[in-house]
Amino acid sequence: MTTIVLGAPGSGKTYFVEKIKPIYSEIFDADYDIPGLAGWTDANGNSAVFPAEPTIAWLDTHFFRWNLDVLKKFLEAHPNAIICGIAANAFELAYLFDQAFYLLIDPETLKTRMLSGERKNKRGKSLAEIEQITRAITEEHLPLTHAFGVSIIDGTLPSTTIFNSILPIHNRKNDE
Repeated sequence: MTTIVLGAPGSGKTYFVEKIKPIYSEIFDADYDIPGLAGWTDANGNSAVFPAEPTIAWLDTHFFRWNLDVLKKFLEAHPNAIICGIAANAFELAYLFDQAFYLLIDPETLKTRMLSGERKNKRGKSLAEIEQITRAITEEHLPLTHAFGVSIIDGTLPSTTIFNSILPIHNRKNDE
């Protein structure tokens, strides 16, 4: 049984992986644990380098995408994986997983987390990015959760609460 946990940058995916990894080794951060999975592209699919200070115009014309072949191979090698991440094409790739969840957070929590000096991920450090991410949640992510049957989880809950709501379903499907 494979599970995808999606969420905007700052929703707690990396933190969730770090807290759960000691008790469930088949949990992976799509940004750090799956080489070759993700990269920035322009609208035509050409590779792009993420700038040090991205503008809204750049963010609106460039996309962080997952490589379908890399993801398929990874899932074949890890049939019990829980993968946490987000990409422009993540919702359309959710069909590869047995179940999908989305960590939803409110705009104030997002801003607080993004501006925190504790974030490992370099994405979301500028106000332009925070504005773009907030817009993406309401205009893109939420409609896509409904379109692709992705279950919403409150991303402000403690990691163990989130894990305990996902794992029984994950394990139950593995036992079938």
